Amino acid sequence: MNSAGEIVTKFLNREQIYSQLLITITEFEKKLETLKNQNQLLKAEVNKHNAEMAPLQEKTEKKALEVPQLSAVRGGLSFKSKYYIAFQGNSGNERKI
Repeated sequence: MNSAGEIVTKFLNREQIYSQLLITITEFEKKLETLKNQNQLLKAEVNKHNAEMAPLQEKTEKKALEVPQLSAVRGGLSFKSKYYIAFQGNSGNERKI
């Protein structure tokens, strides 16, 4: 009789479980819709910021093109400092490159 009682209980609880599942599905659908809306708003905000940054990026790129010698100057300074240290090393100090 125990197994018959379990079957009856499962049958009676079936509707309750089904209604709980429907409620849970509805709640998650609402959450999903909220997240989709937030995602849309954030995408719009990112696009707005990208549009605002585009002119600044163009100016930065333009200035970088105007000063191509900067890396050459840095390279020359690095080259000179290595030889200066090497020269000092040969004059009595034991510094090595």
